[in-house]
Parts: sequence; structure tokens; C-alpha cells
Amino acid sequence: MKTNYDGKELIITTPNGTEFSNTLLGIFKREAQHPDHTQVFTYKILNTLCLRAKFASWEIVPYRFTAAKMILQSRGLKLVSAHLAQWFIRRIERAFPLLSFGYIVRIQV
Repeated sequence: MKTNYDGKELIITTPNGTEFSNTLLGIFKREAQHPDHTQVFTYKILNTLCLRAKFASWEIVPYRFTAAKMILQSRGLKLVSAHLAQWFIRRIERAFPLLSFGYIVRIQV
């Protein structure tokens, strides 16, 4: 069935349901999710949804954790700690992409 969307590209972003930073923050009884994120997805769920929707093609790319807010609002030891946390989490994400902060999904409709 032909639609007005044929040949178009859809780009979505979503937090990763298995992100490493929340595992790390869980030790301190905290999490990094924004309150507006009422649903999070994993790589496998995103891939399954694209398969079921029968999209022509898609690419799922991880995006990395950033501690920008903490860095901009901190000074001294807190600032150093925020930079170190960002550096450490990004190294884990690079080694284990399925633990990334979130995903960008590029879909050919």
C-alpha cells in the first residue's frame, strides 16, 4: 500500500532501558531519567518494533551519556567528580554499546 510517507525518513530518539549510568546511580538511590520519559526502550525492543512495522530499512545508533547539567552547575570537587563520572560512563558505553544512555533510530519509511 502506497502512502504519503513512502521514501521519507523518520528519526526518533529514546532513552535506553538498560543504560549503565542508571545502574551506577542506583548505588546512590538515584536515577538519571527525566520525568517526561514515561517509556524507555532497549535495542532489542526497538529492532523488534521496526521489524513488526515492516519498515524498508532502519539503523539504531547509540548516543552517549553527558553530565552537562552537573558540570555547568558545579564548582571545585563536584565539578571534577562530574567530569570523572562522565569520562568513566562514556568508557563503559564505548566498550558495551548496549549500555549506552539512549538510541537514535533512523528509519526509511
